[in-house]
Amino acid sequence: MTKRLTVPAAVMALAMLGMTACSSDSLQHAETARVTLQIAPDANQDSAIELDIVAVYDSDLLKTLLAMPARDWFSRRRQFELDYPKGWKAWNWQVVPGQIVPTQDIQADTGSAYGVLVFANYRTPGDHRARVTKLSSVVVQLQRDGFVVTGKE
Repeated sequence: MTKRLTVPAAVMALAMLGMTACSSDSLQHAETARVTLQIAPDANQDSAIELDIVAVYDSDLLKTLLAMPARDWFSRRRQFELDYPKGWKAWNWQVVPGQIVPTQDIQADTGSAYGVLVFANYRTPGDHRARVTKLSSVVVQLQRDGFVVTGKE
């Protein structure tokens, strides 16, 4: 005997399937493996700049960080270490304009992360934050008043 779904049951089943797909998509693991920094000669208005690449392993923390400007990240970073000791890992650079920085391999630590973010502590106003979770190879170009991210999926 074959069971048939009624139209309302079929619609409900498809809706549930769609909700499952959406929820799993939003928590897919990161693919970021390599980071390259390119620092312009006039980066950050000719001033040193601090930059963090952050792999986030806690989904609630990821939501918080996605709404946070870089300035807040850097001022609250120590508190995040205390509140989420295993919820994230950061790679930190403090660079000067024109500096050459070798490419960093971070793949071993991002595979189980729900998101990978870039925070740059610029002197100019703005969020100075980017999500790079889906990029396997990331290039961060630090420019005069902000940064640009490019990469390969």
